[in-house]
Amino acid sequence: MKTSPKPAARKGAPKRESEEQARAARERKRAAKHKGLKAGSRHGESAHDDQAKRGAQGQDPRVGSRKPVSLSPAVAPAKPKPKPQAKPAATAKPDPAALEKELLAIENDERLSRLLDRLDEGQPITSEEQDWVDGQLARHQALMAELGLDDEDEDDEPGEHSEELWQRFMDDNFDPNALGDEPHSGKQ
Repeated sequence: MKTSPKPAARKGAPKRESEEQARAARERKRAAKHKGLKAGSRHGESAHDDQAKRGAQGQDPRVGSRKPVSLSPAVAPAKPKPKPQAKPAATAKPDPAALEKELLAIENDERLSRLLDRLDEGQPITSEEQDWVDGQLARHQALMAELGLDDEDEDDEPGEHSEELWQRFMDDNFDPNALGDEPHSGKQ
């Protein structure tokens, strides 16, 4: 006969366990009972609340970077479209009196007149002076346009032109009978 070194344990006999092991086992059993979702309708309030929270936060459910990545080095990276710049609100029209003062200041500028005289005489001026003169003349033209003044119309005065037309009309020998039809009078 064989003898076993350990006594045979009976089936169904209570195991000896410590208090800690018993407490841990009860915790596991309790946790196992509460697995899964709450009982009730699938259209419950909790699902609605979760969606509202996600929408309010506006977070992207994806994990990681949202920066676009070029897939091949041969393809040039797409340039981001420039954002349209906001147009300034109604730009205030400048004061005509201020524009007239600026125009008079340009016309009475001694440096500008000396440089223009030198140019008229055919004397050379530096490129910096030429740039300054060009800028002043461009501003002068812009001011003239804004104020509605036009240098080209000064040569043709309306008085002389209208007198010339009147004189041509008076010198013309206009004969209404030459047209062939006599003018109709009110009577027939």
